[in-house]
Amino acid sequence: SNTESILGGIHGILYEGRARTIRIRNTYTRLTFAFGLLYLALVIFVFGALIGILELFGFNPISIILFLFFLALVSYFAFRIRYQAQRWKVVENQGTGALLASVLAIPVVRTGRWLSRTFSSINVFVIILDFIIETPFKRLLNFSNQFLYYLKEKAEEMR
Repeated sequence: SNTESILGGIHGILYEGRARTIRIRNTYTRLTFAFGLLYLALVIFVFGALIGILELFGFNPISIILFLFFLALVSYFAFRIRYQAQRWKVVENQGTGALLASVLAIPVVRTGRWLSRTFSSINVFVIILDFIIETPFKRLLNFSNQFLYYLKEKAEEMR
């Protein structure tokens, strides 16, 4: 279905004159300020909920900080890996639950990006995180991706 979407998009552009319009936004508006406040509320909600849940499980403040630190970094590395895997996919199979999870994950992933950029000067730390977390995770994602393709092929054979 991905190939069909690409071919349909190319056909629409070449023969039907359908093309996406590009909208150039102003750098700052009142709406931008309102969205910034909503994003701040989302960040406070997500991290507040995470801290509350961790406190319910009996984590002490140092454990909470370490957990959030590694959660943010792992989430960012996972996002980078998933982006590379999904970069050429045109068809979006995202339901309401996945959309909600993505929205709630944005503050954690952006925090991970900030941490990664902040600590990128500490090469040993980044190499260790890459070796311990990202490399096995890439292999796991690659394996699961190949397995899903295998299952899809088997399902199509049954049709």
